[in-house]
Amino acid sequence: MNSLFSQLRILTGSAHQDLEATYPFNTLMRPKGFDSHAYQQNLALLAGFHDFVAKNIDSEKDYPFLGNLNVHQVAKAIHSDLSILGGSIVPFQLLNDTPTNPSDEFVVAASYVWMGSSMGARIISKWLHQKSWNSLPVHYYDTMKDVGANWEQFKSEAALFAQKQQLDTQEIVRVANRLFKGLQETAGTLSPSLTTTA
Repeated sequence: MNSLFSQLRILTGSAHQDLEATYPFNTLMRPKGFDSHAYQQNLALLAGFHDFVAKNIDSEKDYPFLGNLNVHQVAKAIHSDLSILGGSIVPFQLLNDTPTNPSDEFVVAASYVWMGSSMGARIISKWLHQKSWNSLPVHYYDTMKDVGANWEQFKSEAALFAQKQQLDTQEIVRVANRLFKGLQETAGTLSPSLTTTA
């Protein structure tokens, strides 16, 4: 049943790796490239993405897997951290691909990218709690660490939903790749601080 997620992992792997190699994500857990400015921009970018997804999955339809995303807790946590840092949201850019009436495939794909962003949260949270960075607010990564604990349940519920609704796996993969690319394109609008070295 989880062949959907096997395909997503394989067919979005390249886009995911490209994103991780893009500033500011490429500064995380790298003391020589990481600073409070990079962290603020990382959160500003992710806040824009989470707000975009939350807006576009807000539906009357019952999606059994959405509870795993902890949407409201994540929004509260990331906006709290940004406020403490004095930062503002970077609007997520999807160019001409923003859905006017999101399909079920879009909701599954967007949820996958959201949940995927929680996978490294436990390690990042632990790293941020080190003495070197303990002045930075970490509500977002601590919350996403808890979201990551829902991964297996999310996969099971989303795969069952996709199977029952006979969703188009290729379209789910296309949208997920487009969302990863949108994050990379949005990240391209940001500037590293002068003191940050890659």
